[in-house]
Amino acid sequence: ILTLENTADCFTEWVCADGGRDSAWTTPNSVLLVRAGEGGPSHRVTPVKRGERTIVKLVFHEPDAERSASFYDHMNSFPGAQRSVAERARALAERGGPGSGGKASRAARRRS
Repeated sequence: ILTLENTADCFTEWVCADGGRDSAWTTPNSVLLVRAGEGGPSHRVTPVKRGERTIVKLVFHEPDAERSASFYDHMNSFPGAQRSVAERARALAERGGPGSGGKASRAARRRS
């Protein structure tokens, strides 16, 4: 998570390996790396009461990774999309299009 600007009173929180909790206020122009999914810690950002936070969220994955139900749930949690990213991704996956993780996509990668 690349924090571009942060004047907000929110914190990023995560559960440590020993079960305890830790948190950090992310400074502007900083990067926080978190392993997502089953191999990573539970994490969240506390609600913003004052100020603003501008981030760029990046996800890296194996080329043959399949999107889980939690991926779609997370994508649907973002407000304001007329047609959510998750709906577009599902439609693409059903068609087996490039980048969908579907059979056609995997076959195309094998050919290249």
